[in-house]
Order: sequence, then C-alpha cells, then structure tokens
Amino acid sequence: MEQSYQISDLSPVCFWDVDSSLLDWADDAEFIISRVLEVGKLSDWRIIRDHYGVEQIADCCKHLRTMDLVDLNFIATIS
Repeated sequence: MEQSYQISDLSPVCFWDVDSSLLDWADDAEFIISRVLEVGKLSDWRIIRDHYGVEQIADCCKHLRTMDLVDLNFIATIS
C-alpha cells in the first residue's frame, strides 16, 4: 500500500517537539500513527492510511497505551 509520501507531507503540528527529518516510516510507525491520530488533520489520516493501510494501523493501535477513546472507537469502527 505504500505511496511515495514523505514525513514532511504530514502536518508540522504532529511533530512539533521532534525533528521530523529523523523519523522513519518503518522504524517509527507507532509514533507516527499515534501522533496523527492524536493531533493530525484528515489529510494526515489519509496519508497514513494510504501508506500503512487500515489493518496495520489497527494492529499498531492495539499496542498503544495512550489511545484516546474517540480515536480507539474510530479505529475499531473502520477495522
């Protein structure tokens, strides 16, 4: 499902406290997914959906300990 997206295509607000140029799609997947779900825009969601796929995002969310109930319900509904 991977598209040719760059981390810089995501909203800067998602990574306000880290150097986003150091993030890697594969190595930092949980961090990227959690930030987009927490503070990202709809366009950010579309990017991670296209890049990772809904199944991988749902699997990743099962391991996150800080999921907001709204985010958790959203992922449960679409997966």
